[in-house]
Amino acid sequence: SNIMGFRACGNLDGELAYLIKHIKKENIYKGGVSFIAGYEDLSLKEIILLAQQDEQTKMALNAYISDVTKAIYGISSSFSSKDKIYEILLAGRGSELQYIKDKIINSINIGVPVKMMNSYSNLSKRAAQGAAFIANGLLGGRFEPIVSNLMIKEAKGSILDDIFIPFDKEKLLSDLN
Repeated sequence: SNIMGFRACGNLDGELAYLIKHIKKENIYKGGVSFIAGYEDLSLKEIILLAQQDEQTKMALNAYISDVTKAIYGISSSFSSKDKIYEILLAGRGSELQYIKDKIINSINIGVPVKMMNSYSNLSKRAAQGAAFIANGLLGGRFEPIVSNLMIKEAKGSILDDIFIPFDKEKLLSDLN
């Protein structure tokens, strides 16, 4: 969904990328809540406490909540009907904190329950767990029905097929291989 994270900036505007000129991969892992607040070494719990008395930190948290809210509405609008949305699942280190969860719930008005996504391990992020489920399903394991439903095995092409800005796709793909 490319939303801002605690550390990472999330999606990056093309005009901004052009102005900055030299964006390195390490830069996309900066610019999130802790970076905006100016306290990269603090935990999210500490950032929440600090936001009660520091305007910059409060603004950083509000930007994060706004980004999450926009993502929820963006995903919700892709459904053919509001009646098809049964629940909203939250994941990530921020959603485990009641303060963040309450802020998100109060910022949306979709009329469905908001729940925490189950985690199967405290050692890995939920995205990594999802990747493991897909790998398991691709190999015919317990999560094969999910892979079948997503039609992953029928997928064709590359991630660049629907990018229509001018660039040398073939060269980039060969460099990636």
